[in-house]
Amino acid sequence: MARDVESFQSLRGSLSRSLRQEAHIPVIIDERNVMTEKNEQRFFPAGTATKILTINKLERLFTQVTAADPTIELQPRWLAQKADRRELHVFLATLIISNCNLDVLESFTQKIVAQGTVGHSLWNLPIEGLVYLKNILGGDEVAADDFHRHQYDFLAPVIEKNNEIKGNFQRLPFLSEVLIGEGSFGKIYKVVISPNHFRFDSSSINDRELTLARKQFLLEADTHAHENERKVLLDIVRNSKKSINIMEGWGSLEFGSTFSLFMPLAICDLQQFMERNPSPPTLPKEKAVFVERAIGLAGAIVFLHEELESPVYEKFSCFHMDLKPQNILVVNDEVTEAIRF
Repeated sequence: MARDVESFQSLRGSLSRSLRQEAHIPVIIDERNVMTEKNEQRFFPAGTATKILTINKLERLFTQVTAADPTIELQPRWLAQKADRRELHVFLATLIISNCNLDVLESFTQKIVAQGTVGHSLWNLPIEGLVYLKNILGGDEVAADDFHRHQYDFLAPVIEKNNEIKGNFQRLPFLSEVLIGEGSFGKIYKVVISPNHFRFDSSSINDRELTLARKQFLLEADTHAHENERKVLLDIVRNSKKSINIMEGWGSLEFGSTFSLFMPLAICDLQQFMERNPSPPTLPKEKAVFVERAIGLAGAIVFLHEELESPVYEKFSCFHMDLKPQNILVVNDEVTEAIRF
């Protein structure tokens, strides 16, 4: 078959449109409630490339390649299955989004897809070396530059509960961020995390949007507040006993000069709650709830002072040192959670 550039471009355009329909552009809302779309931070949710580039679509893509290059004596279906087994979906999706030409895809097919046993590191993303990229993309310098830039669109991290994620991330998996607090340590945001970007455990990931609080520290600051808070939260998370009145850390993310802690989003702090509800309780049920809250808060303090235990069963204590209404979080109408270190 002869080289059919128009058919390839049509297929590439169709796949590119399907991919772009899945993309998210984060929205930032500042303290003045001004909304800004961060187009340069566009990202594709985890699993997008695999969802769009099915075996059948990969076969159509490689049909164009083998028709254009008679030196590739392999069946398109076999190449599609090989690409699928090697999990090359994100690499191919990046080529498509970059509007690669047929020569570039032919080179990638010959040097990566059609090869026998090759190391997985050859196509692990991100690829930082432009010389290496240029080599596998047929010497096309423009294609290498475009690929290098667009690969990060597919590499927003998956946050993991109770784990620390660290990397050179250039995209974050947030659909929106709202600044809700600020202090000497940094800032606190209400964030909406994209589906497929928060892993609860080895078998469970969020299949819908997830709203959390993100406490952001600047690592270049002189203070080591983030290190102290991280250590305390890890000690509490690993404790054999639990308290429902202790704010639970939901993992962390370190990238560039920023360290973020994630935790459930509170309604307000205790100071704000008391200002909004200045009247004392009068009904028996209201009084009971008030007493339960006080008992819960006292229990949280006892827990921190007397009930903490290391993974090797050594007793230790945690003292807040700045316990005040502004540092006690209200998460719903009947439960107060301390603490915000």
